Amino acid sequence: MKESLDPLALNLILEDFQPSSCDAIERFRRETGKRIAIVATEHLDCKDGRVLAYGEPLFVAEDDREYVTHRERARRLAGMIQASHSARMIFTLGDYPRLEGIEELLPRTPVLQLPFPPLPMSAVQRRVRRATQYDFVFTGSVTPFRRAILDRLAPDFTVAMSRIGQNFFERARLYLQSSLALNIPQYDGWSWSSPMRILYGLVMGRLTVSLLLQPASTIDRFTFTTDEVSVDYLRDLLARLTPDRVIEMIEAYQSFAEASLRRLEVGAVLMDWALVEGLA
Repeated sequence: MKESLDPLALNLILEDFQPSSCDAIERFRRETGKRIAIVATEHLDCKDGRVLAYGEPLFVAEDDREYVTHRERARRLAGMIQASHSARMIFTLGDYPRLEGIEELLPRTPVLQLPFPPLPMSAVQRRVRRATQYDFVFTGSVTPFRRAILDRLAPDFTVAMSRIGQNFFERARLYLQSSLALNIPQYDGWSWSSPMRILYGLVMGRLTVSLLLQPASTIDRFTFTTDEVSVDYLRDLLARLTPDRVIEMIEAYQSFAEASLRRLEVGAVLMDWALVEGLA
């Protein structure tokens, strides 16, 4: 980690800090006087004096969640707190994670929201009209809950699968060969969509359908959401999914993203940070 930190650059570090990474970040701050920014990825909130991890109280009881165990949640929180001591600010990607009440835990580390980015529209519009051979594409860890949903879909639909860490070009190829992307909760009771999965689909000219979820993020407005797994609903959705309809929804996202970019002035935030670090 220390070797990847550059005193002549602005260092943005993705969350999920191992103890060794936290130690390297602290040494970097002591030796150079520079601070990092954290890109938050975990659903950590603080409400009524209680720390919530993925919507559930952290220090109450052991659990065996399929996605992140109680012990792993505690480790991630500890890493975030330690790394925040060397951080100028925390960035979220869009409006997730919300980090509600996090200022109670990290009072000296402001949270700033990075806007959803505009798309390369000429490339996206070409991708929309490419012929497909699969109904859906799914990328991500296949938890037991997700496996059960995918097994329910298998008799009626073709689903292309791409594992985490799979070759980038293979993932892109499967998206281009599929009509829709699937967003499936990690486990029963998971309430968040996956904005980065949705965004990747938009870049590839593919819309996303979120199963067993309610719209919550702003980017969900440019997807399809359903609180059930209905074969009839999905068949009807695929039948009505014309290229013109896809382009219409993607253009609506583009207008939203461009307006958000102008409003949040991320460039000014980064320039101010560079001035503080003596880099401008």
